[in-house]
Amino acid sequence: MKEIIYEGIIFKEPDFIDDMKYQSKTRVAIKNGTLKKQPCEICGETEVFAHHEIYSDYLNVRWLCRSHHLRLHAIFRQLNPRVLIKT
Repeated sequence: MKEIIYEGIIFKEPDFIDDMKYQSKTRVAIKNGTLKKQPCEICGETEVFAHHEIYSDYLNVRWLCRSHHLRLHAIFRQLNPRVLIKT
């Protein structure tokens, strides 16, 4: 699993193993209050998305605004163009 430093924070390349199943579990956890959204780790924006590094650990997410989430995935796509990095 590749790691990069983006905006001074270390991120790991997502694994995408059963990603759809675990994204659904993350959404349920947010809805039922088990998982609470936090501001974007980089800019503090409150409109955020859950970024997974290990999808099976669906409660362990990084909170990123849309702009930073898309940029992070673009960076991983540049590092490993053979892998489709979903956003």
